[in-house]
Amino acid sequence: MAVIDKFLGKTVKIPEDRRYDTKQNLWGKKVDRTILVGLTQPALVLLGGVKDLDWLLEEGQLVQQGESAAFAITGKILYIDTPVAGTIHYNKNEVE
Repeated sequence: MAVIDKFLGKTVKIPEDRRYDTKQNLWGKKVDRTILVGLTQPALVLLGGVKDLDWLLEEGQLVQQGESAAFAITGKILYIDTPVAGTIHYNKNEVE
């Protein structure tokens, strides 16, 4: 795991067990037949955290790569697109 101690005054971690989409600042991690997706810690620091998150797709909905799945309100509105095609399952728990 890479650790950056002074990233805008914060310590951020970049786990090596994930794949990264630097365009959207997302990470993806395969667990069994599921791909978990989240915002990277550096992105959260740069954005000032997530103040609100709204889901744009229904649980169980089939999606194509690139569809907007959610939008987050940070210092600005951020649309989060699906990095792969599949079925949406929302996990509202934080994964480290």
